[in-house]
Amino acid sequence: MDSTSPDFPGSVGRAINASGQVVGDFRTLHATYHAFRYDTTMHDLGVLNSVPDFSRAFGINGVGQITGVSTAADHGSYMQHPFFFDGTMHDLGFPGAGEGINDSGHIVGMTGTRAFLYDGSVHLLGTGSGNQSNAVSINNHDQIAGTISTVNAIGSAVVEHAFFYDGTLHELGALGGTNSLGRQINDAGHIVGWANTLSDAASHAFVYDGTMHDLAPTDPNSSEALGINNGGQVVGDFSHGAFIWTATTGMLDLNSLIDPAAGWFLVSAGGINDVGQITGLGQIGGHVHAFLATPVPEPSTLLLAVAGFIVIGISKGSEGQNVF
Repeated sequence: MDSTSPDFPGSVGRAINASGQVVGDFRTLHATYHAFRYDTTMHDLGVLNSVPDFSRAFGINGVGQITGVSTAADHGSYMQHPFFFDGTMHDLGFPGAGEGINDSGHIVGMTGTRAFLYDGSVHLLGTGSGNQSNAVSINNHDQIAGTISTVNAIGSAVVEHAFFYDGTLHELGALGGTNSLGRQINDAGHIVGWANTLSDAASHAFVYDGTMHDLAPTDPNSSEALGINNGGQVVGDFSHGAFIWTATTGMLDLNSLIDPAAGWFLVSAGGINDVGQITGLGQIGGHVHAFLATPVPEPSTLLLAVAGFIVIGISKGSEGQNVF
């Protein structure tokens, strides 16, 4: 969204599929939030129930099906329920939120204090000794990433660890510190998120491929990885704003790859698809808005080297395009 669209005062892009469709949520004039899908036009996905008036979209699959959370009537009151959207918003029928969806339409998220997998039926994934878990991403092999709580080794505190689920739940530990969070998984089973470094001095973006790798080992500041594509490219945020990481280039400031004269500052990158398009949250004209960044010249060149980007502000009724 750009600052020229008065009817939608703010938005954030949370996920992107292979076709470049973006989902997220925007703040309405009534100070509530609605889920959206962007496919060159911004579409309001609506809500399950208008009292209170609220929805957010967190995941989209390759065929354009979406999951998220919305208010719904529940036994005489109103609670937040996960939804499945295929042109119509469907209530999954229980409290919680849908966080990720794969091409089979399988949804993961959290209900109560438990991670769930929904494939027409609800399957609870269990918890650690801390009695809480949350599933946030599912790939096309039904492998799942998320976070589980565990009582620490001396039994004095509950810590959080990223997990990988392939029928069995595996805790991933941290980067020498206490806590970690899993954010997204690709089809190779590689997971990204953040983890505490030694002595919990900072939390660093990581990628897990059987081993947890620190993506910013020399940075004293904190960072977080939020998205990974099937080519292993990672996006997220760090002390300079949004970043992109590849095994060839390491971590690069995404703002260094755009023209500062256009007025954008990219705060956080939430998702990247297999052709290198990125969505997230940026600032322009004193406002925060969702963005779609497309690599130039051709998306395929990003597989070899990081190029510049065209950034489009996602908005209703306005492309808001800035070419860098």
